[in-house]
Amino acid sequence: MEDDPAWHSAETKDEDVGETSNYSVGQKCLDRLSISLGGNTIVPVGSEQLPAYLVAPEWQKRHVALIALAQIAEGCLKVMIKNLEQVVAMVLTSFPDQHPRVRWADINAIEQLSTDLGPDLQVKYHQGVLPALAGAMDDFQNPRVQAHAASVVLNFSENCTPHILMPYLDGIVSKLLVLLQLYLIKSILVNAIDKSNHMLRAASMECISLVGMAVGKEKFMANANQVMEVLMSLQVSQMETDDPTTIGYGLDSANV
Repeated sequence: MEDDPAWHSAETKDEDVGETSNYSVGQKCLDRLSISLGGNTIVPVGSEQLPAYLVAPEWQKRHVALIALAQIAEGCLKVMIKNLEQVVAMVLTSFPDQHPRVRWADINAIEQLSTDLGPDLQVKYHQGVLPALAGAMDDFQNPRVQAHAASVVLNFSENCTPHILMPYLDGIVSKLLVLLQLYLIKSILVNAIDKSNHMLRAASMECISLVGMAVGKEKFMANANQVMEVLMSLQVSQMETDDPTTIGYGLDSANV
């Protein structure tokens, strides 16, 4: 497996870029083996091998350990539920990993475990899992990790009672709104170029600068570069004199 730069911004077309054919085959084999042999056979092997992989210096080994954990969950359901504390500890320990593809694999494991080991996972370990996912939603430097975390919050929540979700609701909804605003506003800045959209673009410029100030410098940095490129291209292009973005450009650029 290679860390292809295209992976980090891929949505669908290149979502598996950098992976070899053996990677996909290995996933399918693990899934089938765990279903055929069961947890009593597979889990002891995993308990012996996976911890060493999770602390290996190579990011590929840490990544594949989490992928393997997710793949065997369905077939090893009963045994993994009995050892749920150990399973959750392995996953949560990897959330701060320095490599984004390991963090993505970690979130992917939570997605699979939320389905296969729910609602036990949600009832017993929401205090660790939901804050970890919420923290990953702040990873503005790695939008694919960020988006996956937001998506997996939904998977995890499907097996949650309102009583479990309530303490986390305000924080998670606030983060989701920020992500939605940034996505929509950046899209408007890039695509609303007709004269009929002058006011819309002006409002978007103002809004995105306010969002940037609200989330803070560090969180907005990854988006700031793209926004500045758009603003600079607007300045270079020949705007009409009645385009309100010609006035707002300077102020919003300064804010960004």
